[in-house]
Amino acid sequence: MKKYIFAFASASFLVACAPKVVVEQEVAPIKEQTETKPEVKYLAGKTLFDANCGKCHDLPHPSQYSKAQWSKIVPSMAKEAKLNAEQENQILLYVQYGAMN
Repeated sequence: MKKYIFAFASASFLVACAPKVVVEQEVAPIKEQTETKPEVKYLAGKTLFDANCGKCHDLPHPSQYSKAQWSKIVPSMAKEAKLNAEQENQILLYVQYGAMN
C-alpha cells in the first residue's frame, strides 16, 4: 500500500512541476455592425409603400422617377393616405434608394 501512495505522490509531484504548455488561440475581432444591409434598412419603407400606395395605384418601380421627383410625389401622396411624418420619411427613403439618380 505504501508503494502505491509513494507512486501516486511521485507522479503528482512530477505533473505539478512539469512546465505548463499554453496554447494561444487567435481570436478574430468582433466586427461592429455599423450599418445594416440596405435591403433591411429600407424594408419598413417598402412595406408601407406597398400597403398604402398600392391601395389606389399600380405601384411604380422606384427607379421610374428621380430622387427629386420622389421628393415632390411622396409628400403630396402621404397627405392623401393620411400617413404620419415617420411613415412618409420611411417611404421617401425607400423610393429614393431605388430612384434612377
